[in-house]
Amino acid sequence: MTTQTRALQNKSLCALEGCPSIASKTIELKPLIDKFIDDTSKDNPETNPLCIKRIVSELLTEESARLFVEFMKGQK
Repeated sequence: MTTQTRALQNKSLCALEGCPSIASKTIELKPLIDKFIDDTSKDNPETNPLCIKRIVSELLTEESARLFVEFMKGQK
């Protein structure tokens, strides 16, 4: 666990003053992403690894956008 991850776990989850919520778990995305890239490379040996990484980037962007929209809906 990185120092940055530990710091995020100890930080309040929301910006509201006095919010007691803190993260008790971390999401380790790097191993999942690396496994996806490795598996996809094995299944598609002729594919350029950069193409697979682009796909991963797009998937993460879409998921990030979805989470942001849900967050904004919750702010109303």
